[in-house]
Amino acid sequence: MNSHVVADRLGSLTVATWGLGVLFAWVALAMCGVILRVPLRKGRPQETPASPSFRYRTAVVGLLGSAVMAVLPSIREVSGGVLQTHWQTAAWSNAAPLRHAADWARPLVAADGAWGTSPMGRGLAAVAMLWALFVAIALVRALFLHAKLVGTCRRAFEAPSFVHARAAIMARRLAMPVPALFVSDETDVPFATGVLAPRVVLPRAELDTFSTEQLDFVLHHEMVHILRGDLRVAFLVGIARILFTGHPMKNAFLSEIAWAREASVDARVAADSPLQYAAFLLELAQRTLMQSNMKGTVPMADSNLSRRIALLLSRGSHAPTRGQRRALVLLALAGSAFAACLWLAPTSWASQPQVQSQPQVQSHPVQYETVSEGKDGGCQH
Repeated sequence: MNSHVVADRLGSLTVATWGLGVLFAWVALAMCGVILRVPLRKGRPQETPASPSFRYRTAVVGLLGSAVMAVLPSIREVSGGVLQTHWQTAAWSNAAPLRHAADWARPLVAADGAWGTSPMGRGLAAVAMLWALFVAIALVRALFLHAKLVGTCRRAFEAPSFVHARAAIMARRLAMPVPALFVSDETDVPFATGVLAPRVVLPRAELDTFSTEQLDFVLHHEMVHILRGDLRVAFLVGIARILFTGHPMKNAFLSEIAWAREASVDARVAADSPLQYAAFLLELAQRTLMQSNMKGTVPMADSNLSRRIALLLSRGSHAPTRGQRRALVLLALAGSAFAACLWLAPTSWASQPQVQSQPQVQSHPVQYETVSEGKDGGCQH
């Protein structure tokens, strides 16, 4: 791949191209919400899927897959002219129906080949700039909350020895190393945080009231989060949260992901004693304050506690249902078709209209006869 060609393609990217990506991402998230039946209103009766772990994976894939759509037009612009294949330049782009459709849409998309000055280009550029303003505000807020979380963790102190002893027993059961354990006066709910260096932070006020069984519940819950890699997923979900600032389905998606994540961990922790664990969750919710502003953490209690307890007390199987599998297949097909419509386009959106060259008239060499001048001044052929 020629680096000069890539540099030229990067220089041809416009704000309108990024606006197109934002539009693709927002439409993709709305499609995922419809396919996965994510409830938009909190007061609406919510379905309790048979498999929260399956629900968690599909919701995360839908959210992150929609976020990837934001950069797909830019990647397509950069790769245009670099990754050209024979079927794109010959069989695909020479199809008459596609050429007619492109000629009809070209005045709206790229008038005279100028993508940024076309009506659609100007509209998408305005969308991109408005979106950038919202994202900048959300990013500042996220950095502020992250700094607050870092300060809370920095001021926390080492957990007592009996907590380390119970954590060591739990770590042997889970076949994982013991994470860093801290106690803080600034939190009322246990949580795990840290992408590269996971740690568990326990509330000091509640630690003195925990029984041995309750302490095991807390440690087991947070250590399962670390073992499953939920902290890394929470980091990626946090990035998608910023990218979808202002989207009407963002909060509903994040709430569904949080519920499915906690419910899937609950099912593993409460495998032997679901009643005792459910009673502990209720007691913990009554004694603690919900700290929803602590981004980058996976707290043990959340606003979907009633759904979690209802799932714990149910006797049904936790295997994915036929409807969940059907939704996953439909989500994969819709995402693939959505991406292919843009990626397999014959020409990039910002490309200049192709001008067909006129057939050249074959020229034949003209034979000239050599003329020499004779002695008598005449001409000899």
